[in-house]
Amino acid sequence: MARKAEGRLRYDQRTDSFVYEILCSDGNWGLCMSSPCVRREGAEEGEETNYVHFELLKKIVFDADVFGTKLHLG
Repeated sequence: MARKAEGRLRYDQRTDSFVYEILCSDGNWGLCMSSPCVRREGAEEGEETNYVHFELLKKIVFDADVFGTKLHLG
């Protein structure tokens, strides 16, 4: 039986971005997609940029639907 794909979404403080990675066959995590943190629409000046970009979420949902990717938050 084939192993299900595994992915993870994590915050990278160094680049202030959210990173979506896929678990490779060698046991290491490989970069799939990355997006800088964004502010919500209509945000006030100085409000934190802590939202995940919509395109990144669409990619995660696509992978879960098409490939059965199990997502880990980390």
